[in-house]
Amino acid sequence: MRKHSASVFVSLASLHKGGNITGEIWLEVAGFAFPERRWSDFPVIILGWWLDALFKLWSGKKKRIECLCLFMDGPYGFEVSGEKDAYVLRCYRDPFDTRECEWEGAISLTNLLRQVLDAASIIIKECRRQGWATKDLEALESRWVYMDGVLNPQSV
Repeated sequence: MRKHSASVFVSLASLHKGGNITGEIWLEVAGFAFPERRWSDFPVIILGWWLDALFKLWSGKKKRIECLCLFMDGPYGFEVSGEKDAYVLRCYRDPFDTRECEWEGAISLTNLLRQVLDAASIIIKECRRQGWATKDLEALESRWVYMDGVLNPQSV
């Protein structure tokens, strides 16, 4: 099964702080943008969710061999599951109801986790540069420091 590279995109120019920090974030794999290019959501919050879910799967701390990564706006989410000798990513319009899959393919779980870590790092740096402080940002930064140290021990 051919592995596809997944990328997580964030747009610093789109970041805005109201009650929460909002901005553009989306996933791209094999030319497919999910939920769509320039999707507006809550990147600080969802990157924290994705880091938790993907890291548990990657580290084997989760007994099941799958995880679900949700977006806050809209009924969108993607699932990563271990199947045979590969991890399969599935993008769903509504992961809790119809389970209609919009894209499916093998990926590198380590690569996806690193992409989420990189996106989190970019968001954290920009929020700090802007002087924005929220509990969600502090939580994301704490997760990032720990997980980056585990994935990239030479950088610690």
